[in-house]
Amino acid sequence: MHDLVEVYFVCILLYLFIPLPFVLIKIRSLTYLKHPILISYFLFQLLFFIGNILNLMHYFIFAYNGIGIYILVHIGNLITIIGESILILLLLFIAKGWLINTTVLRQGKKTVILFILYTIACCSCYILSIITTNPVIDSNHYQTFANYFSLLFRCFVMFLFVFELKETTQEEKNFERLQFFHHFGACCMVWFIYPTALIFIMSFVTELYRVKLIISVVILVNFLSILIISYILFSPKTFINLPKITSIKNEDRILNKTTTDTNGYHKSSITEHDEDDDEDDIEVYGPSHLLLNTSNQRS
Repeated sequence: MHDLVEVYFVCILLYLFIPLPFVLIKIRSLTYLKHPILISYFLFQLLFFIGNILNLMHYFIFAYNGIGIYILVHIGNLITIIGESILILLLLFIAKGWLINTTVLRQGKKTVILFILYTIACCSCYILSIITTNPVIDSNHYQTFANYFSLLFRCFVMFLFVFELKETTQEEKNFERLQFFHHFGACCMVWFIYPTALIFIMSFVTELYRVKLIISVVILVNFLSILIISYILFSPKTFINLPKITSIKNEDRILNKTTTDTNGYHKSSITEHDEDDDEDDIEVYGPSHLLLNTSNQRS
């Protein structure tokens, strides 16, 4: 178990030197922007980082005194599970074509309710797997019936993701966007399936290295998911039209108009007039109270 200190330490260093500076820059440039896609993007990274920090603390103490603080591991794993659920919610947002070929989230309330139920189910399965693990027979919770149920829930969400992506591609006529959805779907399918394949492969690995390899692969895949999602959202060639709010230093006049859709999200149209009499229209989508706060901050 002492080797896991090095694994988590390397993971924390990777987070600090690659995603964290990029995230800080984006947060600074998007101070007045509160869109659900961006909130999900920042939040799942933060939860991954906190979960790895707590696990590192436990294994570092364990390497020192041979006991550790196992409650930190359980809290860290639960936080990581919540982060994965938020990542799945973000993937469903993109699969529905939100801000790609539509500005209105399709069945937004049902998606959020599904996310809440999935998070509760996965956290409950993890807690149940910890309770039912026999320390004499089983040395980890990955091969318990509760964990197998969590894999079934993950497969169910995967099929839902495929269905939503199919609905979106049927409505899409642009060839380049269709290619984007196809590549995005293939990449996400690998992410959805890998835990099942990993557990099956690790059943043939000796117990001495099994848990270490599982944790190492999970950490690596989560880190790669951050890099891939960052590229999808902020690449110069991205098809996701994230709303942007320009600086207000050179603004002479701002006209703000808000309308409501059926999903509880509001559309805010902002018309800006600069000194050259050029008009820029900016459309921002999000919950009404967030848009009102944004308007107040700008005024």
